[in-house]
Amino acid sequence: MSRREKIWRTPADGAKKTREAREVAPLPPGTLWQYVIADMPVKKKKPAAVTLSISLKSAVVERIDGMAEELGLTGSALIAVAAQDYISRTRA
Repeated sequence: MSRREKIWRTPADGAKKTREAREVAPLPPGTLWQYVIADMPVKKKKPAAVTLSISLKSAVVERIDGMAEELGLTGSALIAVAAQDYISRTRA
C-alpha cells in the first residue's frame, strides 16, 4: 500500500491550477490512520429573511412601489436599503 499526496500544480502556460496525486512513499505496515489536508470551498450562508408587518398610508406604499420599480427592486428591498442608509448616516 502506498501513500498518495495531493499537490496543486500551476501549468507553465498560466492555465488554472490543477490538483494532481502522486505516489510519495509506502505506508508503514499497521497504519490505521493518516492526516489528510483538504482544501474545500466554504459557502457562506445568507441570513434568513424575517417577515415584518408594518402599516403605511396607501400613498406612501405607492411611492415606494414606484421608486422600487424604477430601480429594479422590490418594495421590501427598497425599504431595506433605505433603512440601512438611514442607520449608517445617523450613526456616523
